[in-house]
Amino acid sequence: MKQLILLLKAIAFLLILFNQSVAFATDWKKQYCNNNAYIAIDGTNIGSKYPHLHCDKNFFTYSPGKNSNRYNMNKGDIFLVAAANNACKNARNNGASLLKSIIRYACSKEKGNGACESCK
Repeated sequence: MKQLILLLKAIAFLLILFNQSVAFATDWKKQYCNNNAYIAIDGTNIGSKYPHLHCDKNFFTYSPGKNSNRYNMNKGDIFLVAAANNACKNARNNGASLLKSIIRYACSKEKGNGACESCK
């Protein structure tokens, strides 16, 4: 009986841990894109305008052009600083200061001030 109680407590503890990790998962769309699927260079929610940020609950991506390589700035809940730095360089070269500032904000929130040097 004691073993069953210990087993049930262990299962309950694991469920609590799992629920906490799920509850704190980053929703990239809500957190950094004002709940929009896209943020284009002019601030509109139009995915056909480039460059733009493409956001969803599970991804945060900078797209410089229709046929260009994308910069995926997350892997799950992990913010990828190198990809963000490269996205900022590209945004700067494309005159996309709004997008660069959003990426810089996300980087500072996820990794701390100064983590994305190219976003300054």
